[in-house]
Amino acid sequence: KVQNKLSVKVNRRKVAINMFMRPELPYRGIMNCSKCSNLLTGSASRSKTGAYHFYYHCNYCHKERIPATKLNNEIHQLLNLFKFKKNPTELYSDILSNYLNENEKNSASEKLKAKKSLEQVEKRLNNLQYLFLDGQIDAPEYQKLKSKLVSEATNLKLISEPKDARKNELKEKIKSSVNMLGNLSNAIMSMGVEEKQLVLSSIFPEKLEFDGKKCRTLKMNQVFLLLLSIDKGSRGQKKRDKLQNLGLSLGVVLQGVEPRTS
Repeated sequence: KVQNKLSVKVNRRKVAINMFMRPELPYRGIMNCSKCSNLLTGSASRSKTGAYHFYYHCNYCHKERIPATKLNNEIHQLLNLFKFKKNPTELYSDILSNYLNENEKNSASEKLKAKKSLEQVEKRLNNLQYLFLDGQIDAPEYQKLKSKLVSEATNLKLISEPKDARKNELKEKIKSSVNMLGNLSNAIMSMGVEEKQLVLSSIFPEKLEFDGKKCRTLKMNQVFLLLLSIDKGSRGQKKRDKLQNLGLSLGVVLQGVEPRTS
């Protein structure tokens, strides 16, 4: 614990807190250089007039330098392509709710087992008291056994107690995430830098590249691919072409069929 505290203090001394969280460079750390595939960094350049202009650039090959406003706008336009019909988002919500209900069924079974085990532990605690009072066990052994049984009872109570509050919290998160999918571009624009990076990283786990004209990626989140493939009929040809420029096929390969088909 002491080492962790010292490490945090050292890092705070070396690096300013806002160095990696500049709102002008929200996608620094999730973009690769299109020339050498290393991570792009970013910084500000001061013009003769004294104004600061921000750029994403590569510190490895030094061949890539992109105005931050251009790249930020390109990603914003890319996210604008993710428009889903009402049906897929409702379906997504239903799937998550069903999954939650299945977990609740499993949880109900665990609660029943825990309740029976708790009754047995409480019975043992009661018997232990009689053994101690009758002088069949001494005080140190009594305390040792009592401590063990009390610990077991505490854990079993946590399992057997109702978890409605947790379930309601998960339902609210599901509702919030589905609403965000319906208007992803505006939602991400209102987020902080850290939240933007988390969302973009979850959609594009293999980083993005921008060659000055279009963004590309090697991999995209399977949930998004499924939603896009379901909703492909609602997109115009221009939007479809832009999505295909990412370097991905919009048809999802099904894993459970042999031979695999798109």
